[in-house]
Amino acid sequence: MFRMLFYLIIFYLIWKLIEPYLKNLFTSNPEVKGSSDQKNIKINPNDIEDASFKEIDDSKS
Repeated sequence: MFRMLFYLIIFYLIWKLIEPYLKNLFTSNPEVKGSSDQKNIKINPNDIEDASFKEIDDSKS
């Protein structure tokens, strides 16, 4: 029983050392080719309206 517990602890420690390398090996880093054609949106602060909220009566619900 002690031997099995010992092997499990050794296996766990080895796994924790190897795990980051295995994750980097199997994760793909796709390359994005092309250019972004995003236009800058010009927003006039005078055109922005505040939302009006209605109070909720908790006693009615």
